[in-house]
Amino acid sequence: MKNIIVFISVLLIIAFVGIIWGFYEYRVKEGLTISQTIKLIRDIIKPPQEITKAKLPESTSDKVSDQGKATQGIITPTDQTPITATITEIIRKPYHPPKLLVKPEAQELVNEANQFYDEGIRHLQNTFKKDDSFDKENNLAIESFREALKRYLEAEKIDGESLWLRNRIRDTNQNLVTCRKQTRGR
Repeated sequence: MKNIIVFISVLLIIAFVGIIWGFYEYRVKEGLTISQTIKLIRDIIKPPQEITKAKLPESTSDKVSDQGKATQGIITPTDQTPITATITEIIRKPYHPPKLLVKPEAQELVNEANQFYDEGIRHLQNTFKKDDSFDKENNLAIESFREALKRYLEAEKIDGESLWLRNRIRDTNQNLVTCRKQTRGR
């Protein structure tokens, strides 16, 4: 316990020395005197309510607080400042429909397969809880992935050039392997 206290004390001393050294380096770089540096430190330490109008930029000194009174150079605390939307928050990106990943003839099969795939993913995620429903969820995931794989393979016969479809078939097979490994491991 004594070693921990000594260690923490040494760390605090090193941190304090680092802060002092940083102010010294800043003072030398900016060409400030010691009194100017101390004044700068005091200005940094002052709470926001003590900042006068002379130290505020012109745009903030004329703002009106929530009560309708002029702030007279006092900065409003952040928890009382209303948040307003900016132009960048209002601009919405235009909608671009996704380009087809497979040929239009195979798209209906892919849509059906995607539904089974998503259902299988939900069931697979439920198996990670390792509760009493593990076996049931794992079996439902296997069934969903098999149905999805069946439809993906039919779509591949129509569109064998789609890289997205080949990757999805590979992912479906990997999920099936995961489910099978989980079944054997229990």
